[in-house]
Amino acid sequence: MATHDAARRPAATLPRRRERWIDIIRGAAILLVIANHAIDVPLHIADVAPGTIIDDLTLYFAPFRMTSLMLLSGLLLPLALAKPRGRYYASKLRTLAWPYVLWLVIFWVATENATEWMRPDGWITRSWLWFILCLFLAYLAAPLLTRIPTPWFVAVPVTLWLLSIAAPDGTLFDLAYYGGFFFAGYLVAENRHLLRRFDTTPTMLALLGGSSLFAAILVLQEHGLALGGAETPATDDHGAIERFDLIWVPVVLAGIAGTMLLARRVRGALDDARQSALSRALQYVGRNSIVFYLIHYPLQIVVVKLLDSWGVTAQPVMMTACILAALAVSFGAVALRRRSRVVDALFVFPRREQLRPARAR
Repeated sequence: MATHDAARRPAATLPRRRERWIDIIRGAAILLVIANHAIDVPLHIADVAPGTIIDDLTLYFAPFRMTSLMLLSGLLLPLALAKPRGRYYASKLRTLAWPYVLWLVIFWVATENATEWMRPDGWITRSWLWFILCLFLAYLAAPLLTRIPTPWFVAVPVTLWLLSIAAPDGTLFDLAYYGGFFFAGYLVAENRHLLRRFDTTPTMLALLGGSSLFAAILVLQEHGLALGGAETPATDDHGAIERFDLIWVPVVLAGIAGTMLLARRVRGALDDARQSALSRALQYVGRNSIVFYLIHYPLQIVVVKLLDSWGVTAQPVMMTACILAALAVSFGAVALRRRSRVVDALFVFPRREQLRPARAR
């Protein structure tokens, strides 16, 4: 039976080096996630509501934050599938399953829910770790689903999006809706040679303009404007889409595609030319996205609880403190994990050779 494993594809179809523009988008998305939670955590922990403008900005980016992260992961799926199957699954256990379990325990401690581990459904979290869980399960399914020939593979994301309509709110919806974007990313990777003709400035402007218009209408809907009967995407406590109308899928895809074309035009994203400070910063966050993603949410909970106990309840102060604390600790953790096996083990399970005690000399 014919397969479509990346290991059997010509090497020319796979990226030859790390693509900086992907890190730029991932870094920007992670920063938006941190900012979003810096608004949501004070609201749900201390009942400190954001202002209308801040709330509108959060809603404007809501359809694109997590979907772009899922699609970019799918875009890199061929590289992952090029590994032998044993290494592929071991890698996902080390880099996704392990931090999911570890940080779920940390989350229980931060929220004082230490008995949560005794409930079977407590291990299928709806906290910020839902993204790690969905990504892990998508990777588990990928070797089987990618056996579908490329012309027919479009049915995979489309089927998942259709299933998400009937799926109940929660994990099943997340798996279907966001899984659709993961496998859409794989479809893009498989057809990059066909899509290069659309890598033009007019195409970028049309995609960004159209998706921006719909995002603006999404915000206006919250203020009473109707859009031809289309259902406004609802978001959960973490700013992720949890209910939507199918009209939003092509809108979100257009926004992500336009952002991809824009990121490729950022100075230094495609070559070794001198990069801007912003480009370097976004790439740094993007390369270390797992650290920033895992740390920020439970840390923000602790920060809000401390400020609330001290009587500091001004929303701008709480939001700023949440953002600065998340960035400071995350940057510190990135630096420390290069020097400490213990810190590194917070984000990836140690390799076998790292677990062996050093031999005496």
